[in-house]
Amino acid sequence: AGGARCLGSSHPLCALLDPFAAGGDPEVVARPLRGALFAVAGDERAQRVATSFALACGGNPVVVGEERRDAYHAAAAMVANDLVALLASAEVLCEQAGLPRNAARAGLLHLADSSVRALQVAATPEGRSWADGLTGAVGRGDADTLKGHLVALAGQPDARGAHVRLSRILLDLVADRLAPKEASNVRAALKIDD
Repeated sequence: AGGARCLGSSHPLCALLDPFAAGGDPEVVARPLRGALFAVAGDERAQRVATSFALACGGNPVVVGEERRDAYHAAAAMVANDLVALLASAEVLCEQAGLPRNAARAGLLHLADSSVRALQVAATPEGRSWADGLTGAVGRGDADTLKGHLVALAGQPDARGAHVRLSRILLDLVADRLAPKEASNVRAALKIDD
């Protein structure tokens, strides 16, 4: 019938500002949609509509079934939301280092942006790994610097635990690129009471 309903969704994998936070400028609000992956779901008609919407926004539609949406949303939350927690914890460390808050915040945001840009160059070509864009102590096999990080994080036990656990993931990514002794030293530095 002409009034048949379709049920579906189109979820962009990007951070969208509240229009009021963007000064009401629709161009600023819509910019992140260009190039974003859009998870589309629903019945056949809904998927067609959601796909058309994603393409009209300049996005890349991919079908993600309802049974897999929790994994998709968890991935989105880890990158978009956990990044905020990491930046807030890093800001505390910058305060410990004596940096003024505004300078620290601007510097950390620049670091996050430049890190993502480096990963886009190093890790997105076919056959490349996240490890190809990794910088820092774990990527270099620098256990002594990593130990210093953990000492600095002593006053933030949750952030310290997160840093250790994320560093373990990084070590898994780069272990075959490190000398055995370097990998062993990093592994030893990352042991904590769970």
